Amino acid sequence: MPTKQDFDRAIKGTQDRIVTLRKREKKLFTERKRISKMPVKTQVQADAVTTARVNHSTELKIVQDGIHGNLSQLRRDFANRELAPSSFKTLKTDNANKHNVRELQLFIENDSTLHRQQGEPIIKNLTKKAEKGTFDVKGAAKLYKNFADTGAKKYGKDFGSGDGFKIFSVDDRNKVAINLANDFKEENISVIRKGNRNLLSR
Repeated sequence: MPTKQDFDRAIKGTQDRIVTLRKREKKLFTERKRISKMPVKTQVQADAVTTARVNHSTELKIVQDGIHGNLSQLRRDFANRELAPSSFKTLKTDNANKHNVRELQLFIENDSTLHRQQGEPIIKNLTKKAEKGTFDVKGAAKLYKNFADTGAKKYGKDFGSGDGFKIFSVDDRNKVAINLANDFKEENISVIRKGNRNLLSR
């Protein structure tokens, strides 16, 4: 089954074709003006104008049909993308401890060093994806998993025996990552929706 990333590549290809066709359409509109100014004083000239107009109309129709067809394909791909699974594997959280999850998430969210060194770059990255219409919550969780791992390590050094992974299990850290990804999505839903609309209209 195609993933969101497969549809992203297909959408990009369709957008490139539409851009190329739009440029050709613009040139054809300019060509139409030139044809309208061609002399028609003799029959030969009149025949030449008629031929030029027929050829122009034929090519313009082909180009505009191509634009319409690619726009339709873009809408289908965009709609299917919303239903497609992500290529990122779902993070396992079956054995997460809710108290550990809350403790680690609060620590991560309130540690200025972690936020500056890793949190801000992740937010910047995800914001760009949201603006482009390519945000995927599972992909975001994958990024935040590294953040949760770093947070667990720092927590262990600051408050524990030094090994944060013994304090917070893999499932705990996975759950924190998913929570942070969902929080980003909720806080930036308007940007994500706008990006999706822009992706469709390109």
